[in-house]
Amino acid sequence: MADGARPGRVQLSPPTPSRSPASGGLMPKGIPIENPQLCSVDGCERFELSRGLCSKHYQRFYRHGSTDMPTRKKAAPTPCSVDGCGRDAKARGLCDMHYKRLMRFGSTSLPRRAKKTPLAKPVLQKAAPKPRVKKPRGKKPAVRKAPVERAVRPPKPVNEYKAKKGQRIKSLTVLGQAEPFKNKAGVEHPQWRVQCICGKELIRIAQFVQRGQVSSCGCQTVPSRTWNETL
Repeated sequence: MADGARPGRVQLSPPTPSRSPASGGLMPKGIPIENPQLCSVDGCERFELSRGLCSKHYQRFYRHGSTDMPTRKKAAPTPCSVDGCGRDAKARGLCDMHYKRLMRFGSTSLPRRAKKTPLAKPVLQKAAPKPRVKKPRGKKPAVRKAPVERAVRPPKPVNEYKAKKGQRIKSLTVLGQAEPFKNKAGVEHPQWRVQCICGKELIRIAQFVQRGQVSSCGCQTVPSRTWNETL
């Protein structure tokens, strides 16, 4: 008995299987180390577990009543119960095909299909062929669109821009009427002869002077400040 073991108890083998040096057999779990015996089945090198049998042969004997390997015998296939069918039966004594027919139509024979009466074809009258028109080959001739006449705003009559001598408009003083200005379209615009505060005489279009778009000869314009001047 090993040191530290309790009296009256059998020392068991370690959890991993070991091989006996004398017999060369495998030592399974839970087998007593003292006086190990081999399985009683010829050719088996495993150690005894119960009733002189190892674990494998004991389970065979417990399940099948013999230590020999059980052989599974396949039952002989039964033919289909339908006359003239040589297939093997799968369910209810019928083969797969006849069983599906029985489930679907209620009989193992195919149901007869009703013949379809052909419909009368309608008589179609052929339409008269359309006359073929030969298309001209090549590029299509370019079609020029007629120019759209834009409405030209008629200028105001000259009487509305008659110069009033001595009239003061901002920095300009009207001196009198000047020759009208004619643009490229042939439209004439009346002009005035004006004098600036600085004493310079100018000829400008009367419409721009009257609206205030031209206020001086350029002497009253404020020069643009540079970046250094604003600092």
